[in-house]
Amino acid sequence: MSFPMAHNMKRYFCYLILLCGLCLVGVSCGDNDDEPAAAPSITVVRNDLHFGAKGGEGYVELLAGAQYQVSSSSAWCTALVDGSFIRVTVTDNDGFEGRTAILTVTSSDGGVLELPVQQRGIVLGTLPVNSVFAPNAGLRIAYYLPHDLDVEISADQPWLHGEMVGDSVVISADPNAGGHIRRAQLTLMCAGVTDVLKVAQYSLKDEVLGNYTLANPEVTMGTTVRIFERNDSIFMRFTGVEEWKDVPVDFDRGDCKLIFHSAMDLNSKPTSSDSDTGYFYDSSANRIATNADATMVARLQYYPDRDIVYCPLEDGGTWHGFKLDGFLIRTSRAMGTYNVTLMNINQPFLLRMSGLEE
Repeated sequence: MSFPMAHNMKRYFCYLILLCGLCLVGVSCGDNDDEPAAAPSITVVRNDLHFGAKGGEGYVELLAGAQYQVSSSSAWCTALVDGSFIRVTVTDNDGFEGRTAILTVTSSDGGVLELPVQQRGIVLGTLPVNSVFAPNAGLRIAYYLPHDLDVEISADQPWLHGEMVGDSVVISADPNAGGHIRRAQLTLMCAGVTDVLKVAQYSLKDEVLGNYTLANPEVTMGTTVRIFERNDSIFMRFTGVEEWKDVPVDFDRGDCKLIFHSAMDLNSKPTSSDSDTGYFYDSSANRIATNADATMVARLQYYPDRDIVYCPLEDGGTWHGFKLDGFLIRTSRAMGTYNVTLMNINQPFLLRMSGLEE
């Protein structure tokens, strides 16, 4: 027995299922059309885009398979395409601040990539000293001096030399055959910055220590000065009076100069209540500098035309508004206090006469 109605219902049900499936496919396709397509990517294989102040060349390697173009945001950074490589060139950075440029890379399939290029500012150290002592036998010494850009070195005397070796400046002085005090200076220049190193070459025993005469007719106390060393310190001893007086001084070996401080305690005390103190003073204002921060400097020099060592005292300028132009000793005794003018320091005052006895 057949059932035509049931057979037809079954066929209609199959058609309905097929129709629903087609509708779902249509909806799915419609959804994909509404989503934006993913942008092509540019893949970096490796790169070297970090530079010191000196500048130089770097690169970016991209995944092969596309054609590339590149542009830079800054004139100091240029880039060229070389196949799948971007060749980058950076000029010297003459400033102390770092800087950054942006490279924009585009590909033939529409990809875009931005890459930062970083360059460090100038790195420049300073010399740890202002002056150097060179013995007569000669000298070779090195100081650490980090730098990015080239350092220009010049000397004002042919016997003094300087050169950069890696991150150090090497200083050398030829032997001093003449044996007399001589001076020179080394000038280092980098990125507009100048550093000067003074070099003095001499023998402390043969050229500095010894007996001097006071070359100033206004001196009223003593006729001889002895410069000597005791316990690695330098002293000046004034003689020719009833008792000697030692003046402690700082000695700058690198510049071969004596540095005097006002309010110096002199070691000539017959009793505990007695005292002798050396002071600088302003003769026009009759003002005594009672503070040790008032200083004067005497540079020992050799004069070849006269074959003498002369020690002029440099003008110390002003101190608290006063011009210091003299040196005196204030002596306190049981009988009272009195001042003795030792020297007028407007004039050269020391002339070396002989060395010290052995």
